[in-house]
Formats: sequence, C-alpha cells, structure tokens
Amino acid sequence: MRSAPPPATQIKFSRLTIGRSCGSRRAFSASCPALRASGVMPPCYIAAQVRLTCYPAPTVSYLTVKEWGVKLPLSSTISDAYYVVPVGISPDADGQPSGILLGLTSLSSSCGTVSESGRGSANALGEIIRALPTDRDPVSGQFYTQLYPNGVTLGGYYYGYSSSSKNKTCATASTLQSIDSAFGTAAKSSVSATASAN
Repeated sequence: MRSAPPPATQIKFSRLTIGRSCGSRRAFSASCPALRASGVMPPCYIAAQVRLTCYPAPTVSYLTVKEWGVKLPLSSTISDAYYVVPVGISPDADGQPSGILLGLTSLSSSCGTVSESGRGSANALGEIIRALPTDRDPVSGQFYTQLYPNGVTLGGYYYGYSSSSKNKTCATASTLQSIDSAFGTAAKSSVSATASAN
C-alpha cells in the first residue's frame, strides 16, 4: 500500500506566502534550491508570481523667500502661492523684512492681486511673521512664538503664520479656511532654501 502524502505546507516570506499542492518533488527542487537545502521538501506546490510596483516619491514644490533664505512647501491647495514684501515694514536685526504678504494667483480675479503697498496690500490672504524667538509683540506684549504658535525656528529666527482672511467674502468660507490651514502648515514646515527636497 502506498503511504499517504504529507499534508500541504506553507512557507512565509515576509508578506508572501507560497502554498504547495499538485506539483512534483523534482519541479520544486529545481525552482527552490534554497528551500531544498533547508530540508523543506513538500511533495507538490503551487508557485505564486507576485508583481511589485514601485512608485517614486511625490515631487514637492516650494515658494522660496529669497530675502530670508527659506522655502515653504506648497500643497495642492496653495500651489500657485506668491509673496510680496510690504513697503514700510520694519526690518529684523539682520536688516531683512519682518514679514511678507501671501496671495494666490488663482484668486487674483476675485480677491484682488496682492501688492507691496496701498490697497493691494489689503488683498493679502495671510502673512508670514519673522522674529527672534525672544521678540514680543509691542501691542499685546506676548512673545511672537505664543501669538503665532505652531511655527518653526530656522537660522535663529521664528516663522509663524497670521491669517488675513477674516471677514473676506471673495471666496467661500470653506475655501478660505482650507487656504489658511495650508498656509499654516507650510509656515511650520518651512526649511532652509539650501535644503534638499526629499
């Protein structure tokens, strides 16, 4: 009487599992020499072919503020962002502007184009504040790091986002809220302009 074959076995390779049935010892031995050497020799098997697809890392676009030597990563919500340096803004200790105004090209027709002075400066959707971590707001007396939290410190200066969209009606409230959130995230994710993108 022929003895019954041993039960089917499985060998797991990370997330890949190969189950064996309906094959031959010779075929298995030829296709899996490493397993043959380990002494695992089920009488039959089914070989599963697995296709691995590799996707490149997403490309990140940045808004580079040349005056500061920093760049802000832009999400799809603010991919067409631009900035201007307002006329008359006070300089920081290193002589660079203490803030920039932000706008979106896609909203220029409805919200107006942001410019350095005059009425155009009122069209800004937000502002990036730049200050030393020890600087305080002259009106409230609060540290800028407290007044504009969730910012980032780069090269000894603190960068935080201040919204200018309150009471604006040039876009829906949800759109303006999304823009605010995106600019806030960009501000706290800012990096040195010389840093390499991942």
